[in-house]
Order: sequence, then structure tokens, then C-alpha cells
Amino acid sequence: MKQKITIMNRPVPEKFSEENSREKFDAQKKHLEIINAASLATAGIADVESISRLVSKALVDTLGYKISVFQILGQDDLLYFKNVSTPGIVFNLLQKALGMPIYDLKVPLAKRENYLVRAFVEKKFVKDEELHKFARPFVSKRAASIMQKVMRLENMAAMPLLIKNEPIGVLSVGSGKSLEDYEIDFLKTFASQIAIALNNAKLLDEQKAQYQELQAAYKKLEEMHQLQSLDRAKSELIRVASHQFRTPLSGIRFEAEYILEKRERGDLAANE
Repeated sequence: MKQKITIMNRPVPEKFSEENSREKFDAQKKHLEIINAASLATAGIADVESISRLVSKALVDTLGYKISVFQILGQDDLLYFKNVSTPGIVFNLLQKALGMPIYDLKVPLAKRENYLVRAFVEKKFVKDEELHKFARPFVSKRAASIMQKVMRLENMAAMPLLIKNEPIGVLSVGSGKSLEDYEIDFLKTFASQIAIALNNAKLLDEQKAQYQELQAAYKKLEEMHQLQSLDRAKSELIRVASHQFRTPLSGIRFEAEYILEKRERGDLAANE
């Protein structure tokens, strides 16, 4: 006789248990495929914008999360929004609640009450059932509650993007159902993978910048070499021209002095 699973002292049909396990298995398989696909895709990507679009496509379009938010730390120690993927009506509501374009918003790390900042600063996975905790103090609790109902959100989660245990950004999602442990594990793994891709893109950008600096320095060196060559050519021209003109000019000068002497002595006739 097959054993039945009980929840709250109620027998659960075996068919229900099998369907639930199958659904979980399919979800885990899909998560693994997403991680592998992202790994291959980010291998050839060298800019943050492309990586952020890939993240949005994987989390929202493929896995069905209600919202995906991608933030990067700037040089001024502020979190910048690089990508926000959500239905257009919600995006418009969010910008209206903010009173400004969301991509112009910069979040100071001092605002610890914001769960996006909290995930970044504390370097840990954060989740909650209230959208307001991820949008405060920039969006009121009432506006956040309206957006949450429109989107049918049950859970929000934020994961720090870490490189050598140092945060470089935050990845967050909103789900229409409670997040199970296997989903949380997936999101943590996915965030780690995206952090590596971002770091590789950053290193490549630095290499490009160094190469451009070297090119500029080489070009300047060439220009200096050309100027030095021109200066040497000018000096040589003056030397040759001076030598070539010296002999005929000496004769002209001698004749001119002779005429002036004759004039001073009065030996020069008026018609000469």
C-alpha cells in the first residue's frame, strides 16, 4: 500500500503530490537551462546595457516574474537603475509616483530602509511581501500598494551582485507567488553569474580605455617626432640657403659700398 502525505492532519492525494513534484522538477530544469544559456550569452557580451537586457529577458519574458530591476553602483557611491522590466502600465504608474523618469533616479547607500540598498550594503538575499519596502522612501506606501495589486505581486526579493565579496550592484524580482527554496537558490546562483559577467565587461572596458590611452600617447609621440623632423629640416634649409646666398650677396655688398664711397668723395657723377 502506497503511503499518503498529510498536511495539517489531512491526507493529500498522491496524484496531487506527484503533480507538485513534477512542476517543481520542471521549474528546476528550466532554471538550469536559463543559467546555462545566460552563461553562454554573457561570454561574448562587453557592455552593461546588453547584460541588463539579457537579465530582463531571462527573468521576466522566460521565467514569468512580474518585475525585474537591475541596478549598478556608480563611482559616486549611488545605485543607478540600468533596467526595469515590467508591464507598461505599472512602469508608467511607478514613474508618476516618483515624479521623474526612473532611470534618472539615484539611490544613496545611506537609505538603509530601502530593501534594495539593504541587500547591497549587507551583502545578503532579502525578500518581503511588501513592494513598498523596496520602493521607499521614493514611492508612498499607498502608491506601492496600488502597484502591487495591479501586478498581483506576492513576493519581492533582492540579491546583491558580488565580486570577491564586494557588491557592485543589485538584482531584484517580483513574483506572483511565494518564493520557494529552490527558486531562491536559483536567483542567488543567477545573480552570481551576472556579477561575473559584469566584472568581465568592466575589465574589458578598462582594457579598452588603456589601449585608447596608449594609442593617444603613440599618436602624440609621432606628432612630436614629426615636429622635431620639421625643425631639423628648417634648420638645414636655413643653413643651405645662407651658404648659397652668402657668395653672391658679398659681391653685391662690395659694389654697393664702392658706389657709396664714390658718392661721399664726390667722384660720382649726377647721371651715374
